[in-house]
Amino acid sequence: MLDYGTSGNGYYEVNAIDGLYAQNSPYSRIVTWSGHPATGQSLRVQMGNLRGVYGYASAEYGNAMGDPVTANITVDATNGVRLRQGTTDKIVLNPAGDSYFAGVMTIGTAGEIRQGTGTLGSNFTGLRIWRESNVGRISGYNNNVAQWWGATDGKLYGASGALWIDTAGLNLTPYASVFADNSTNILWPNAYHNPLRIYAYAGSGSNSCGVVVEVPSSGFSTLGALIVKRKDYPSPGISAMYAVWHEGNDAPLAKLSGASFSGDIYKTVTESGLTSGRRIGLVTSGALATATDNDGMYLWHVADNEMAIGVGDDYAWRTLVLQPYGGTVDVRAYLLASSVGYDWSSLTPGGGWNNFGSGNATFGVKRFGNLVSIKGVLSASGTIASDTSIYTLASEYRPATIRQFICYGSPGAVRVLIASDGTIRPQAAFSSGNYLSVEITYFTGG
Repeated sequence: MLDYGTSGNGYYEVNAIDGLYAQNSPYSRIVTWSGHPATGQSLRVQMGNLRGVYGYASAEYGNAMGDPVTANITVDATNGVRLRQGTTDKIVLNPAGDSYFAGVMTIGTAGEIRQGTGTLGSNFTGLRIWRESNVGRISGYNNNVAQWWGATDGKLYGASGALWIDTAGLNLTPYASVFADNSTNILWPNAYHNPLRIYAYAGSGSNSCGVVVEVPSSGFSTLGALIVKRKDYPSPGISAMYAVWHEGNDAPLAKLSGASFSGDIYKTVTESGLTSGRRIGLVTSGALATATDNDGMYLWHVADNEMAIGVGDDYAWRTLVLQPYGGTVDVRAYLLASSVGYDWSSLTPGGGWNNFGSGNATFGVKRFGNLVSIKGVLSASGTIASDTSIYTLASEYRPATIRQFICYGSPGAVRVLIASDGTIRPQAAFSSGNYLSVEITYFTGG
C-alpha cells in the first residue's frame, strides 16, 4: 500500500512507461496534492521528457519547475532557458547565447542597473538605470556628478544640466558675465587652429544679455560676416534693430562706438520703396521714442536715378534740417550742379537740326530737383517748317502742360514751346544755315 500522507503533502515519482508506447516518459517529477491525491494533484517539477506538461506538445527533454499556469522556468536544448508566465515567455536565454526581455521589465523600489567604477555617493563614474519616486531614471556620471540624464518633463539634459533638448529646440544656460571664459559654449573644432566659440551671457540688470562670438586670430577670415538681430523692434516697425557689438579699440560693449572701416559700407536692395528691408533708418528708442512719437530718419530708393531721405514719426512726415555740429553748413559744397539731381545728358537734335559747333554749347538737358534746364546752339541743315519738333524729352523732364519760351536765332526772337508729350517745337520757319540758341529753364509740373 502507498501512503500519500495528508492534504498539502507531495510525492516524488519516477516513470518509464507513461502513455501509449511510453511516449510521455521517462521522467521524474515532484507533485503536491490537496483534498485527494487522485484529483487534487499539482505538478511542481519535472525532469526528463516534458511532453504533455508545461505547454510541451511533443517530446522535449529538459527541466521544468514552478506552476505550469503562473510563474515557471523551463530549460531545454531547443528553446534555451525561459522565465515564463504560464506558457508566455518573459525573459529568454536562447541556445545561441543571446538573451532578451520578451515582456515588460520594471525596476523594484531599491532595484538598479549600474555599470561603472567607484562607489555611488562618493566617486562613481559610469551608467545608472534606477527607480526614484516610482519613476524610472537613466543618467551618466563622472566622479559622482550627473553629466546627462533623461527627465519626465520631456527634456534630455546634458553638461551637468547646462544644456537640454526639448520641444523648443536645443537650450543652453547663459553665464552671468560676458567676460566668463568657462561659459556654456557652442564650438566648431578645427585641426589647424583653436575652435570658433559662441556663448551667451545674461547679466542681472535689464537689457543685459547677449551673444559673444570668438573667432581665433589664426582662423580669422575677412570673407566671414556676423549678423546679430534682435527679436523684437519698436513701433512703427521701421527698423529691425540690427546691432553688432565689438571690443576692438573701444571699451567692451561699445556697440561699434568710434569704430573705423577701411572699406565701403553697403546695404543692397532689390526693390524700391519704404517697405521693411529696403531702407536704412536712424530711429529713436526708449523714453526718447515715447516723447517724440518714434522719430526716425530713413534713406531709400525711389525710382531710376532717384534716392530719398525722409524724416517722420508715427503720424506724419516731418522736416529735414541740416544742422551743423560746430561751424556752418556750406550749401555750395553740397548743391553743385554736378552733384544734385541728374547731370547734363547730351541730346541728339532731330527735325533737320545739328549742333552748331565752333565752341558753342552742345544740345543737352539736366534736371535739378524738379527744375529742368535745356541748352545748346543748333544749326539748320535745310529748310525747316514752323512747329517742327527738335527733340522729344524723356518723361522725367516733361512739363505737365504746354510751356512757351523766347529764344534767339537767325530770324531774331523765336517762340519755342515744350509740350506735355516732351516735344520741343520752335514756332518759326528756318532756312539752311540759320541758327537757334536754346537756353530754357522751367519747373516740371504746373
